[in-house]
Amino acid sequence: MADTCPKCQSPRDKASASCPKCGIAFHKFDAAVLEEGVTPELKQHWAQVRENWTDQSAHAAFVEAALASGACGFAARCYSSYGTDKIARANLDRIAARLMIMLENSAARTSGHRSRRLIIGILVLVLVLVGLTVFFLHFAP
Repeated sequence: MADTCPKCQSPRDKASASCPKCGIAFHKFDAAVLEEGVTPELKQHWAQVRENWTDQSAHAAFVEAALASGACGFAARCYSSYGTDKIARANLDRIAARLMIMLENSAARTSGHRSRRLIIGILVLVLVLVGLTVFFLHFAP
């Protein structure tokens, strides 16, 4: 049994059935789920980062690769396992910042689509009203 939670890496009370920080039920936890979708290349990339811990470009490349492959949870878990290490915390902040940017960009794209649909809907409504007005003016007694 590990001394830390397999999900959030907080200290684990061996007498407790669940993590006091994230609430995960240890008996239901499947460690393989955390690795689901993580490519062997990304795992190898993490191994290289650990070997060259002070190389900021290696960290930046790993974070970008993790985000590009949709494995930001894996990257965050890797860095979380280092606790309060300054480099690990900086890279967790980098992951969070990049996710916020991605979320904001996604929201802006979604908002743009809604705006276009609204404008098209209003234009169609105006054209129908103009058509009805012309029809009634032309054929009205």
